[in-house]
Amino acid sequence: MVVTGTTTKFFKHIMVYGLGNVANKIITVILIPVATKYLTIIEVGILGLLEMLELFLTTILSQGMGAAIWRYMGLNSDAKDSIILFSAFVGRMVVNIFIVFILVMFSEVITNILNIPFDYVNIVILFILNSLMVVSSNFVLNIWRYYDRSVLYSLYSTSRFFLIITLSLYFVIILDLKLFGIVYAKIIVNAVGFIHSLIYVIGKYRSKISLSLYYKLQKYGVYFILFALVTPVLNTMNRLFINYYLTLDDVAIFSIAFKFGMLINILLVTPMQLAWIPMMYKFGDAENSKKYYRNFAYYYSIISSFVFLIITIFREEMLLVFTTSDYLSGAKYIPIIAAAFLVNGYRHFFMSGLAIKDRTSFLGYASIIAIIINLILNNLFVNLFGIWGAALATFLSYLVLTSVVLIFSQKIVKIEWGLLNISKIIFYMLVFILGSEMLINTMDSPSWLINCIILISYIPTLLFTGLISRKEIIGINNLIKGAIKFVQSKK
Repeated sequence: MVVTGTTTKFFKHIMVYGLGNVANKIITVILIPVATKYLTIIEVGILGLLEMLELFLTTILSQGMGAAIWRYMGLNSDAKDSIILFSAFVGRMVVNIFIVFILVMFSEVITNILNIPFDYVNIVILFILNSLMVVSSNFVLNIWRYYDRSVLYSLYSTSRFFLIITLSLYFVIILDLKLFGIVYAKIIVNAVGFIHSLIYVIGKYRSKISLSLYYKLQKYGVYFILFALVTPVLNTMNRLFINYYLTLDDVAIFSIAFKFGMLINILLVTPMQLAWIPMMYKFGDAENSKKYYRNFAYYYSIISSFVFLIITIFREEMLLVFTTSDYLSGAKYIPIIAAAFLVNGYRHFFMSGLAIKDRTSFLGYASIIAIIINLILNNLFVNLFGIWGAALATFLSYLVLTSVVLIFSQKIVKIEWGLLNISKIIFYMLVFILGSEMLINTMDSPSWLINCIILISYIPTLLFTGLISRKEIIGINNLIKGAIKFVQSKK
């Protein structure tokens, strides 16, 4: 496979969007030492449930508008694009304010459903309000993604990251506000982002509001709500079942392990998604575009297998560095959680045929199937196997979701994905992980040394087996260097 100019652009966007996404998502990881040291284990469990609530709400309040805007932008004049953006922004804002008002009115019911102590009902209300502000501020980020303003996107996201971290440390450590301190930090920073989005959109894209256009956007995006909602369901419903069948302490242990397992999602999958989806719509379904779909999925396989290997073999070391001994028992759940996110990465490629042919209803059907299966498996497995059941239910649900999306999409647009070569890479990755476990259990050498040797020998093995060529290694290396120079040139 030869690295083309289009592939170079894709990797450049992954690098730059990755910087912004890591800045946003890594907050949960950076705050782990603070949470595990200054909060009780029960409060860490409550925080995990509140993060679940926030993820649900931001997904619903987004209304699938990002995908709808990308679908219809650029088809007409700039004036028409302004009408699209302003109608989407105002229409969604009005609907979301109504939804949030209802949720606040029923905040006590929500607190009870989450099985959170009633003393924390005010925090639940703050998380609801914070979700509205996050979605509104992210509207500007979606605009920048469409117009390839990747560096601006990253600078904005990175600034938000540092502000939340700084305020959280001040409120939790200095003012001793504990869980409230983390919430206040988010509220303050996202309120600033909310005000910025109002000024930016009104000042730059103010035009007439078209209700018919908003309805058209909403009709297209509604299935993406289900497609996007599947992520918070699959990622967080397990915590509800753990809280129901087990304890808040178990929720805390699983939540911390989950954050490390989803590092592959933070470092690779989401940046790839941010770069890929706008490009996918621009490629369309032309025959010569299909090779890019296949090549990008293959490059993802190489890089994701390497990231997965790092997370898996160094999982205990990461927990020891970032947490206390109370959470070390969660290390054994990290590989299967990381595997779930690795599989999920392919979903964003496999959906291409459905998205570019406007058959997004199939994405909704696939999401419904996965959600139902996830609820059934969580209820069954958590009751039978405890935390192991929650981790297994997450992996199987993502496997079903990705497989169903692939089946539906192939019926609409046939794409040769090179699944045999992808399977070979996954196979070698598993062999190296099992080899690491066996060597650690049978040799007296330090585990970190064995894992470093395993990691260093992985890429040469893929080269030796012919799964990747020297040209690809050189090409990817040049892409990374080019992306770094690109970022530096924009500063």
